[in-house]
Amino acid sequence: MTRPNPRLKQQAEKRFPHKVDVPVPPGGIGKRLNAMIAWCGEHAARGFWDCHGHRVRSADDTLQRFARFYFADAPIAQAFKREWLG
Repeated sequence: MTRPNPRLKQQAEKRFPHKVDVPVPPGGIGKRLNAMIAWCGEHAARGFWDCHGHRVRSADDTLQRFARFYFADAPIAQAFKREWLG
C-alpha cells in the first residue's frame, strides 16, 4: 500500500467541486473499493474524478473513516451516489 500524499488530496479538494463520502466500516471497505474505482473508470472521463481516504473525530471522540470520491461533473457524482449509497 502506498503512503497517502497530502498534496494530492489538497489538489483534489480544490479541483473537484462535487464530493461523495463513502463510510468505511470497522472491518474496512475491501473489494467494494475496487468496484467503486472501476465504476469511476467506466463512467467518468480520465482526469475528471479522484479518490482519497479521510478521517475525522466525532464529538464523542470516535474516529470516523471514509473514502471521499471527487468529481468534476454533478451528474456523474449523483450517479455514483445512487449506485453506491442508495
